[in-house]
Amino acid sequence: MKRRVGWIAAGLAACIVLALLLSRNQYEMRQEENGRTIILNKWTGSVKILQGNQLIGLKGQEDLQKERLSAEATRAREDSLSAQLAEPKYWPSLKLDRLGCSAVIKTSWRGGKLVMIATITPVPKNYPRGSMTVRFHDKADFELLHQGYYFSGYAASSEVTRLIDETGKASGLSLTASISCDNKTYLAIARPAIVWTD
Repeated sequence: MKRRVGWIAAGLAACIVLALLLSRNQYEMRQEENGRTIILNKWTGSVKILQGNQLIGLKGQEDLQKERLSAEATRAREDSLSAQLAEPKYWPSLKLDRLGCSAVIKTSWRGGKLVMIATITPVPKNYPRGSMTVRFHDKADFELLHQGYYFSGYAASSEVTRLIDETGKASGLSLTASISCDNKTYLAIARPAIVWTD
């Protein structure tokens, strides 16, 4: 029994000595001209910088490759979402009974902006007096965005164009807008509304 314990103790001592000898060759330390100390693990290839009393790990090729692939995947998802949001969305027609007309709104999202074209037919009864606001609401009916149009006599803002039929008469209005919004806000839009004020 004593002999067995002796052999085990000797074996452990040999392993400890071997580990110490190997660990002496595991790391290489260099001091650069700027005073930084660089530690290289010869076994794993990892590099660390000794700054003060902290070891700062440098990213290896594998870590850089993972980060690059992750960034590319994120960019591809964002590009795909942007392409989907750029497709025109046609909203259900809005009846504007008080004005004797209806409106069709088409939107898309491009480069951080909601782009809109609203077509109102026929020309509202009280046009060109008053003002009109196109509002965009979420599912809970909170207003997310709005765009106002102000009319003064026959002069309207540059975003408003009269539609002319084949006989030369005004048949409606076309309103355009470009409203700053992020893609999350655009995705949250559940319905548009039009408010006309005399």
